[in-house]
Amino acid sequence: MKMQVALADVQEVLPPGNDPKLPKNVTYQPGPRWDASYQEINVIGQRAEEACDAVQKFLDQAAMASVERVRIVHGHGMGILKRAIADLLG
Repeated sequence: MKMQVALADVQEVLPPGNDPKLPKNVTYQPGPRWDASYQEINVIGQRAEEACDAVQKFLDQAAMASVERVRIVHGHGMGILKRAIADLLG
């Protein structure tokens, strides 16, 4: 399930500090941190299915980090990746 909420509606539930005390069997991983070098994904040489999975994960992370523009590099080749990525996006 995917949903979008305003940043003002999000509340911190973990205590401040570097070593939060979490209940047993609970883990916490901070969200993605983006800079200019991570706004591109290169799937050249991957199979179409694994490339689509990687692109989907990349786009989810970019959306969570409020990145407005990303680049997906699929190469030319026989056009299989190009069609698969276009189908994913379209």
